[in-house]
Amino acid sequence: MPTAKNIIISWNIVVWWNLVVNYEYEGTNPEGNTEFQWYRNGEIIEGEITNQYTILITDQSATIVCAVAPFDNQGNQWEIWYSNEIEIDFYPVEEPIEKEYIVKVYDKNMNFIKVVPASIITKDISITETINAGQGQMALNLNLPITTNFFDGVRYCKIFENDNRWNENLLIYTWYISQIKRLFSNQSENIQVIFLWLNSLLSSVIYRNNNEETKFTITDDPSNIIKWIIDYFDTKYSWILSYTNESIQTYWETITIEFDWVSCFEAITATIKWLNYYFFIGADGVVNYKQKPASFVHDFTYWKDIETLTIPENYENIINVVQVEYGKNNVKEQTPINQNWMSVAIYWYKEQIISYSKEIDDATALIYRDNFINQNKDAKNDITMTINNLYNIETIHPWDTIKIRNLWIKIENLQIKNIKYQYENIVLTLEYYTSIADQIFNSLN
Repeated sequence: MPTAKNIIISWNIVVWWNLVVNYEYEGTNPEGNTEFQWYRNGEIIEGEITNQYTILITDQSATIVCAVAPFDNQGNQWEIWYSNEIEIDFYPVEEPIEKEYIVKVYDKNMNFIKVVPASIITKDISITETINAGQGQMALNLNLPITTNFFDGVRYCKIFENDNRWNENLLIYTWYISQIKRLFSNQSENIQVIFLWLNSLLSSVIYRNNNEETKFTITDDPSNIIKWIIDYFDTKYSWILSYTNESIQTYWETITIEFDWVSCFEAITATIKWLNYYFFIGADGVVNYKQKPASFVHDFTYWKDIETLTIPENYENIINVVQVEYGKNNVKEQTPINQNWMSVAIYWYKEQIISYSKEIDDATALIYRDNFINQNKDAKNDITMTINNLYNIETIHPWDTIKIRNLWIKIENLQIKNIKYQYENIVLTLEYYTSIADQIFNSLN
């Protein structure tokens, strides 16, 4: 008797769904007829007994399964096979989204000053966010004379978004002022104000311990070290950053790390280096240091929310044989070599010695080594996708994970590496380390 291998439903979309079930088998060919029975939301669809099933688009969603019943040439029915479940999201035509941005500016103590009138903002707002960092630079272009004093006393900017579908006064970005450019061209005058992310403020404060020393060593859980860095930063900027026990989660391993005249941002970067938790500061100033979410945060629908999807596979930066060179008691040390034999068997030897300039202990060096090889042993895949305004794009951020519905390959719980946000859509880059073959195409079941 044959055994089912992969039973897959594929489809084409015009103004209906045309579903086609295909199957493979292992073992003896059944040699007889094959019968099909389609199910919608667990109920038999009467009269649908071929390998194709066409559904007209409605406003109802459905889970579709096909039962495949092979027979031998004596007419004996063999084991019934069942296809993968296809989750189909039908959706009605929606009215175009209408958005309004409210740009508010604040003084050095984060006291509100005024709203920037939408009528003087001359270009669409476009912003980026990146995992292990935060929000990127933002340029605000304004129709103001070059002699303006509009930004006197202004140090911070917050942007809130309202729309006719989801959000009311949703805080989406916070920055501090970096530059004011006064522009004169073609007999017109304009002002461009450059704002930088809150992370950049961390670079303006040197990290010191309780004794106000700039060179010292800490041995503790990375989550505690990050909290202490933020606590120290808050003695200089008490109204900017915060955290909770939920936003900064325990790592459950101890590292030893030396700090020597480094900024708060450099101290955080050194602490999280090559560890498998993710760091991010959002518009609300809350510092996050967490594991990848165990389940998806955003649920996108192919042919609805998703405009484009690109799936590359890059073999250039694979590293599968690793040593760490590090300092201990002012002496250069090296860890034993670690190699991932499965990766070596597939890609041959890709070796690297990684150098860590700060003083650490042997155990911390081994943690860094093993995390580094785990993150680099496979082909890198930076999937990019563009999500349109049929989804609440203002709620999408790095660190979040996503699922895609209505796609014949299974893509779910992949993490967002960075975003580029603009009025009509948002471009996501997803990063993960398992190969496409392992993570996606072998998940067709």
